[in-house]
Amino acid sequence: MDLPPEPPSKPIAAGLIDCGLDERGFTVIYDDDLQGYVVGISTNAGANAASLQCIWDAAWTEFVQFENTDLQRSYDELSHARFRPLMRQQARAELAELDLLDGFPERSAFTDEDAYARALETHCGIEPGSMIKRTPHGLSMMPEAMPTGPMEGEQFQRFSCLLSSIMYAAADGADFTIGFVGNEKIRESEGE
Repeated sequence: MDLPPEPPSKPIAAGLIDCGLDERGFTVIYDDDLQGYVVGISTNAGANAASLQCIWDAAWTEFVQFENTDLQRSYDELSHARFRPLMRQQARAELAELDLLDGFPERSAFTDEDAYARALETHCGIEPGSMIKRTPHGLSMMPEAMPTGPMEGEQFQRFSCLLSSIMYAAADGADFTIGFVGNEKIRESEGE
């Protein structure tokens, strides 16, 4: 069984310098909305394909953004390769525990992402189109459809099923991408 990697043992900046990055070419800034650090790596940092694994080891727990789109793509692929088996295993176990693994919708049976999203909602006992909607940026889990406050019983089971289903489909390599909108709802409810 694969286990998640250990968190970095030293501060992110020190780890990046150990990877050969120029300290003037990257930033490590805490973002309240993301509740984590954003690591910005400019083209001046000296990052290259050979240093990606080292960078990942130093900063995988945070949000890493490369100015160079090719490096960003390669970094994202590295992350996905590491976590895809863990995500699939966890999602499969959660769906099995909910007794919802049998009859799980296969992406190949649907002509487009929208139809597949509706099938996942239906599979979880959620009204099709009520939680996942098409936005200008693609499919998104809509904050107004999410419960505010503690979830219990059947409501929790349906929501947990949908999250596990999305994770299972994505980890299974299905051609299915979905975004999540979250902090905006919290800020609105707090009057910000």
